[in-house]
Amino acid sequence: MKSSRRITRNSRTRPLTKRRSKQRQDYVSLEPRHLLAGDVVAFEIDGNLYIRGDAGDNQIQVALNDQGRMEVSSLDDTTINGLNESYLVQNSATADGATGMSNFLGGLRVHLGAGHDTFNVVDAEFEDLSVVYGGAGNDSVSVEDSRFTQPITVQTFDGDDEVKLADSIFDTSVFVFSLDGDDAIMLDDIQTLDSSDAVFVTGNDHDHVQVNGGDLDGLTQLILTLDGNDVVEINNPNVGDAGLGVFTGDGSDHLTGELTSSPVDGNVMLSGQGGSDMGDVDMGNEQSTMIDMIGFESEGQLVYNNRAGGPADVYYASPSYRIAGNDKLLNSSEFQLSNSATINRIEWTGSYNLDEAYATDEFVIEIFEGDEFSPLGDSIAKFEVGDEVDRFETGKEFEIDEAMYGYSATIDFDAEADTTYWISIYSTKQNISAPNEPSSWGNTWQWGLSNYYSYYYEGIDFPTDIVTVYSYPGSENNTPRGWEVVDGGIMDFVLYS
Repeated sequence: MKSSRRITRNSRTRPLTKRRSKQRQDYVSLEPRHLLAGDVVAFEIDGNLYIRGDAGDNQIQVALNDQGRMEVSSLDDTTINGLNESYLVQNSATADGATGMSNFLGGLRVHLGAGHDTFNVVDAEFEDLSVVYGGAGNDSVSVEDSRFTQPITVQTFDGDDEVKLADSIFDTSVFVFSLDGDDAIMLDDIQTLDSSDAVFVTGNDHDHVQVNGGDLDGLTQLILTLDGNDVVEINNPNVGDAGLGVFTGDGSDHLTGELTSSPVDGNVMLSGQGGSDMGDVDMGNEQSTMIDMIGFESEGQLVYNNRAGGPADVYYASPSYRIAGNDKLLNSSEFQLSNSATINRIEWTGSYNLDEAYATDEFVIEIFEGDEFSPLGDSIAKFEVGDEVDRFETGKEFEIDEAMYGYSATIDFDAEADTTYWISIYSTKQNISAPNEPSSWGNTWQWGLSNYYSYYYEGIDFPTDIVTVYSYPGSENNTPRGWEVVDGGIMDFVLYS
């Protein structure tokens, strides 16, 4: 039996350490920019730390010093309160239980002002509302090895801006907004806890968003890019029950990356919107059951989704069909594409009326032409995929307490636009055990969410609470079509080009 091992998620509140993600890639340079230095004002009032920049190019950071305290220091020739020395944050101390981190009970309130500014936060913990504003100019904001127990908002305004959040924890909410300009947002091994919201938005022009690893467990998790030719990279974050939404705006956008080695517990929507968009995301079999990818024109595009939670225009209660008197060809369910596409992968779910699943499978996929009522004639394509179906456990159960399995197979079928096709998936695995002793083929596998059991054989009575089979005459004069309707089932399958 083929299966894929599910990765156990790490603790949501692990201590921060000086580690770096193995997946980290060259992305943006957040080093100090040696420009005309300015002067910033740093002070504490009402329990919060305030930092105010001027019209110059301010290059500063808030970080842990050698005495375990928090200080504001210059990264180049920027002065602080008119002096060439650091500002020691008075109400700071070494954070409890966090090696190498300074704690401040208040919030961080920063306004960098005009100019090309750089602002870094390193090894710091803040426990009140925090806001970091950029201004006109090309700004860089970096948060590394830090923690914010209350909401933090980063807004960089116009300019070609860079925001990096790395190896940091956000207990409640984190919002990042970059406005017009060619902006970059990098999220590297961050943690959003299950009570948080995480929203990352770029403005118009050509933007780049990258997610490398991390635990995304927030209640709301969105990545939005507006107009422009944008690039979004998603590289194996752990996605919690609330899922993740990625939506690109108008423009020729490119969504790339992989979701193969980390758990995806909630639904992930990857959506290209206006413009000619490309989607090239490598998905693991287990992860792909939770991912919808729509609106892209490249390979790997999801072109049809007939599973619950898919497009709203899919009629999930539509009946499925079998050839009358043929015990080997099982349920067929229809699909129709609005654009022609070569289908090269199909995913589906099913279960077994057995105490244990088969050690191996022998699947066959057949495709028929038809009309809105039923399939017609013989199949126009047949794929004997056998046991090459990458079977895995979904962790879910069929409605009668049988384990649900997911499958994925490679096929090669050219589907024409606005043509009704019917697809049939069945197992020819031999099994002569009860309850299907009269038969000699795969009678204990059932497809998708259908109530129809695949151990159909002439002479076996169906339990009335499981399935209803009746003749479908096809016209008012009862001209036989050679098919029968299997009433009441969802044939769960997804097609990719």
